[in-house]
Amino acid sequence: MLLPYVIYVIVLFIIKLIEIAFDSFLKQSFEFTEVIKVIGTSIYGGVKLNKIYAGPLWFLTCYYLTNVLANFVLKDGNHYKIIAIWLLLWTISHLQSIYLQHLVLPLEIDLVPIATCYFIIGYYLRKIIQKKYCLIGAAVAMVFFVALRALRIDAVTSYGLELVGHRYTNFILDAMIPTAIFVLLFYLCRLILNIKPVSQALIYIQKYSVPILALHIVCTTFLYNRILGITTKDYHWENQLCFCLIGLLVPVAIMNVIERISPRIASNMK
Repeated sequence: MLLPYVIYVIVLFIIKLIEIAFDSFLKQSFEFTEVIKVIGTSIYGGVKLNKIYAGPLWFLTCYYLTNVLANFVLKDGNHYKIIAIWLLLWTISHLQSIYLQHLVLPLEIDLVPIATCYFIIGYYLRKIIQKKYCLIGAAVAMVFFVALRALRIDAVTSYGLELVGHRYTNFILDAMIPTAIFVLLFYLCRLILNIKPVSQALIYIQKYSVPILALHIVCTTFLYNRILGITTKDYHWENQLCFCLIGLLVPVAIMNVIERISPRIASNMK
């Protein structure tokens, strides 16, 4: 995960420098402070990478660090110790959401505690839902959502969760609702796998998930804002559909070209 991260940060950093140079040429004034800011942003990482069209790359460093911490927690195999550590990380994350919501650490380290909690939930869930209990789990999740809807509790109707924004609003629902959604999505994916043309297309696209993650912002931004002049205010449903297709297909096309030129470089970018 770290090698693709470094490659994409360098590539998008260079693209940003070219953009600054081009804008400076048009304005006939070079903005040196902007270059310094871009360099600092590229080193700091995390969501601050938005400045060089690389904001989504926070996921790669967060995922890598979460893997390291989660495997360290799970390797002991002592369920009581794992539950205790999980509760500690969960509590720390929610306290951070209350008192340090605007804290943004380098490489999105501040998201690792709560991401590790979700990783551990997934680790235990997969042993259940990968077996014959997948349909039962999906049914339970559906009943859970119907019950929440019927109860009309304020905490439920106004519920929201934003990982990057450190907005964790409910100590219990933050675990239950994402878990139920995950179970439903997993069951849905299993159904989709039975539709051959769709599953084959998704399996093909999945090979390029990291390039799509890394390049969809820069591809859509340059095509929409720079070339077509479309802003976020103009994003009607048809523009949103084109936005999604461009963000999906252009990175795949770019990677296909790179694979033909240098398969070794392409493998390091996935």
